[in-house]
Amino acid sequence: MHQLNTDYLGAVEWLATHHKKLQLEFLTLVCNLPQRLRDDGVDVDDVTAAELTIYIDHLGQWVCANEAWSFESQRYFGAHGREIRETRHVRRLPQKHAPTVAGLPQNQVAVLIPCVEVN
Repeated sequence: MHQLNTDYLGAVEWLATHHKKLQLEFLTLVCNLPQRLRDDGVDVDDVTAAELTIYIDHLGQWVCANEAWSFESQRYFGAHGREIRETRHVRRLPQKHAPTVAGLPQNQVAVLIPCVEVN
C-alpha cells in the first residue's frame, strides 16, 4: 500500500487488476507455448508439446488448489471460509486505533473480492 501510495481499498483494486493481467498471460502461454517455442527455433515434436501442455495445465491446477485450500482451511478466514468463498465479502478485523474510510471504521467496510472463473 505504501509503495503504491494507496489505501486498503485501492490495494485490493490493484491486486484484482494485477491478478487478471497475470491470468491472461498464463492462459496465453497455455494456448501458445508449443508454437512460440517452434517459432523461436526450438524443436518441439508432438509428444513434447503434449507433455508441455499437461505440465502447464498442472501448474494452473496447483494455483486453483491453493485458492481452494485458502478458503477451506481455517488459516485465513477462520470458520467463515466457505461463506466468504461463495459471497466474496470479507470484513477486516478491528484495529487498536481503527482508521476511518468514508466515515466508517475499517472493520465496517465490506470488501468484495472478485472471483475470476476460467472455463
